[in-house]
Amino acid sequence: MPDMKNNILSVGVLFVLSSVALAVDAGAMDGEPVLRVASVPGAVDIEPFGETAFDVTLANTGTRWVDANLWFRLPDGIEVVDGGGTKFLDFRKSATYTVKLKANSSARQGTYTAEVSGNGRDAKFNWYTFTIRIGGQAESTASKPVSQTTARAPGYDTLLAIGGAGFAAIALRLGRGD
Repeated sequence: MPDMKNNILSVGVLFVLSSVALAVDAGAMDGEPVLRVASVPGAVDIEPFGETAFDVTLANTGTRWVDANLWFRLPDGIEVVDGGGTKFLDFRKSATYTVKLKANSSARQGTYTAEVSGNGRDAKFNWYTFTIRIGGQAESTASKPVSQTTARAPGYDTLLAIGGAGFAAIALRLGRGD
């Protein structure tokens, strides 16, 4: 029965390799959107109790369209008056959002770090930092990505675990001569 064992082993290896390929490159196979902040001011100036507006450009570098809006992580006392709404982003396209922020009564004068990100269903996205100066002067500096968080449909890790467990069971049976 050596031919049968080799065939089973070959199928097991192919199944595991296929599972790994799916888990590693799921975005390319599923056609998911990938949102990147393409442009955001390095610093934004706002006066106490005042409002400020600025543009954020969001690009979809993925392979599927998405309805996208912006998410913010802001310091205490700063609130979003208008986040620019939700926009249709076809793959390989970008859109500019005009954002309006307000410094409310709990905002304290100083320099703070804030973050902005794109948000869309099943989309990968990055957080980008920028500076908010309350009662200060804005500088023209470029922002950089600080982290990438993946948002994708569940199931790839499960598929990989099932593939690995199936291969281990086949190898165990072959090793025992069953």
